[in-house]
Amino acid sequence: MSEHCLFIGWNRPYAGRDNVAMETYQGFVNWLGKQQQVGTVESCEPVVLDPIGTNMNGFIMVRGTRAALDKMRMTNEFQDYMTRANYALEGFCITPGYTGQALQDMMNRYQKIIGTTTTSTTTHR
Repeated sequence: MSEHCLFIGWNRPYAGRDNVAMETYQGFVNWLGKQQQVGTVESCEPVVLDPIGTNMNGFIMVRGTRAALDKMRMTNEFQDYMTRANYALEGFCITPGYTGQALQDMMNRYQKIIGTTTTSTTTHR
C-alpha cells in the first residue's frame, strides 16, 4: 500500500458555478480512474460528507507513491482540473499527506521534537 496521498477537498460551488463544478468533478474522477488503470495512482476515493456545519462538504483521497503523485500534479491535465475546481468551488484545497510507514516516520519526527522541548520555553493557549 502507498505511503503518500493527496487530499483534495471542497466546500460547495460558488453561486452560479454549479454546472462547472459538476462537470469538473465528473471529468476529474474519470481522469483519476484512467490514472489508476495505467498505474500512476494506487487508488482514489471520492467522499461526500453529511452536512456538519463546517467548511468541508467533500474530498477525494488519491493514494500513490510520492514520486508518482508529484509527477501527476505537474501534468497539464491535473493543473487544468485544479484551476477549474478552484474557479468553481468555495474552500477548494489540495495538500499532500502521509499514510503507512511515511505517517509513522512523520510521527517519529514529532516525538523527537516533543522529547527535546520543554514546556517552560513554549506557551500555548
